[in-house]
Amino acid sequence: MVRRPPNAKGFIVLPRHWAVERAWSWVMRARRRCHDHERLPEMSEALITWAAITLMTRRLTRRTARPAERRDIAHGYVMPEAA
Repeated sequence: MVRRPPNAKGFIVLPRHWAVERAWSWVMRARRRCHDHERLPEMSEALITWAAITLMTRRLTRRTARPAERRDIAHGYVMPEAA
């Protein structure tokens, strides 16, 4: 988390705030997070954890998806790009 300087007034650009926004966009890439239909909060938590684990292992192994396909990280299947 980035702290706002105590003497700041008005709008200021906080350093590295973009990193938090980028991380949320990666997790939200799993469309299931945008439309939560789960009845139990534990299931929603498990799906978010699964998406985060998938992203972290990909980052640690430096493995990226091929440009011709999009991976749905929540469900583990590959969808071809639309023509």
